[in-house]
Amino acid sequence: MYQILFVDDEAVERNVIRHLLTQNNFPLELSEAANGKIALELLRKKKFDILLTDVLMPFVDGLTLAAEAQKLYPDIQLIFFSGHNDFDYVKKALSLHAINYILKPIDPDEFQNTILNVLGNIQTHEKLNQEKKISFDITQNHILYKIINKTSIDSLKLRYPQLDFSFVYDCHRLILLQMEQDYFGTDQDSTDRFLFPNDLNKFLSNHCYYINLNPSQSLILFDGPRHPLSWYQSLADKLMLHIQNNLHSRCRIAISKSFSAPEDIPLAYEEAERTLTENFFQNILIDSHDPRPALSALPPENSDALMKQLHMDIQFKDAVRLKQHITLLIDSLRSRMHSQIYCRFICTNVLKLLLDGFPEDTQQKFDEYAKTISISVHMAPIESLLLRLTDELTAIFEHEQDSPRHALQQVKQYIHNHYPNDLSLDILAKTVYLSPQYLSALFIEQNGYGLNKYIKNVRMEKARDLLLNTDLSVKDISQRVGYSNLSYFCKSFATDFGMTPDRFRTQNYKSSEGNE
Repeated sequence: MYQILFVDDEAVERNVIRHLLTQNNFPLELSEAANGKIALELLRKKKFDILLTDVLMPFVDGLTLAAEAQKLYPDIQLIFFSGHNDFDYVKKALSLHAINYILKPIDPDEFQNTILNVLGNIQTHEKLNQEKKISFDITQNHILYKIINKTSIDSLKLRYPQLDFSFVYDCHRLILLQMEQDYFGTDQDSTDRFLFPNDLNKFLSNHCYYINLNPSQSLILFDGPRHPLSWYQSLADKLMLHIQNNLHSRCRIAISKSFSAPEDIPLAYEEAERTLTENFFQNILIDSHDPRPALSALPPENSDALMKQLHMDIQFKDAVRLKQHITLLIDSLRSRMHSQIYCRFICTNVLKLLLDGFPEDTQQKFDEYAKTISISVHMAPIESLLLRLTDELTAIFEHEQDSPRHALQQVKQYIHNHYPNDLSLDILAKTVYLSPQYLSALFIEQNGYGLNKYIKNVRMEKARDLLLNTDLSVKDISQRVGYSNLSYFCKSFATDFGMTPDRFRTQNYKSSEGNE
């Protein structure tokens, strides 16, 4: 129900309006006032959605009343009605953004249409306000997510100059929730796993922010009154019991220490995540409130490079290097004691790379193995799976090594490793002990295009990566990818990407800024 305040000093007019509102069964709760002074007192005590007022009244006239009402409630809808068809009154009503100026005696149809129009405006405002609130909530969560990931608050303030950052400074403790394997193993539709935060609202006050980090891990940040640790432990116990009984899942929870500055938030998150991480690597159950020694939660600096190298190993069917790099990646994950979420993410990507190397369709296997990774509470079964698939894949590679296709893979690998250097047909042919003519014809037959085009594609992709990820000048990039002539490099790049290197870098920089 919406609240409407009707103001008129004539009882007869009030009876007419009351009758019309009742007759049309509008979703309105009516309050009445006999003059502007009484109406103003009511407005100060209670919020109204609609003000329907006569213009000429004793004490406070309708136009003055409407102006005061707008100061109190900027979104209030105004309707004037009067027996005076005076242009000055109409003009003042329009200046207050009134919905209508109705003349007495009131026409029932006009009145009905006016009220329907007002109700439509209110509902539109409500929808817009709800969208703004959702947008604001999303922005707040985005800010907190950035801070958790160690983005400085000063840089965020520069990026969002209109945003009030006081909510960040009010945060003082966090709880990390980790859903365990039973939740993924239920017969529930997979989309249900995203819904469990809504079920927890009954336990959470307005003084907290709920951030979904991924489908199985969520974070609660508290910004209200500071409570003793026992209060948060009691809340954690209630959350765990609710999740177990209603979602049929085990849940581990870690509570951080109290903190007082935005810079402490990522440290508190790492502390909570480290508590959960140890269980993943040590095969033991731990108390979610147990303060453990600090372990590194940072990803290895070379993880991206290792993933790219694995892709190259599989592309070029290099069995020896593939085994070496898989072992190196697993050792890196173990030695740095990452969060289980990060490990699962990396290992799932490795799984996809490995399965893409098999000659048959492996989508069904990927779904099965990815689920195995997602529900593993320890690293050992994940490691065993990846090493087994690596052995199977390298056996296939070794079986194919005597084929012409393998020779072409070796040539491609040589090009990727030596793209800045001279890559003449003679040099490439010598690497696989074939004649230049035979190698050229074989490459075209297998790929549908020649070696020169392949070399150019590799160099252009390397140039693209350098433009996006480094501050090197275009001239330096040109030389790094094997072009001594800058003008020729720019023309070649424009042919492939539809724009010059400088414009490509500028456009993609602006695009990345807009996506933040």
